[in-house]
Amino acid sequence: MYRFRDFPAKPFEDVIEACLWAGPDAVASHDTALAVYGLGEVTPPVIHITVPRRLRKRRDSVIVHVRPLVPKDVTVRDGVPVTTPERTLRDVTTDHPAELVQDAIQEAELQGLVSRRVAETIRIEVSDA
Repeated sequence: MYRFRDFPAKPFEDVIEACLWAGPDAVASHDTALAVYGLGEVTPPVIHITVPRRLRKRRDSVIVHVRPLVPKDVTVRDGVPVTTPERTLRDVTTDHPAELVQDAIQEAELQGLVSRRVAETIRIEVSDA
């Protein structure tokens, strides 16, 4: 990937570059997706991406999650291929304290990224985890 030196940098261009590195079906996910949506107080030190098949290559700055991706779980936000807010919230329920996830769910609902029904369903999943 190339960029003109004097051209303004794009937010999350490192995430876009990591997705391109991993292949055409890679998307930002987990903590990185939370950051793309501006949800929660997560500042991931590495980039999280999800791919539907194993990658043979590795990068110190990228955590690769392998999971089947269906079209309804993938979108683009500000040029970044990313899991949908609903998929993102479900992905992080087991990785973070319930309070952080609950805050992210509330922010997603307030921003209109998920419906009240979806938010409630994920809240129940978090309390059961």
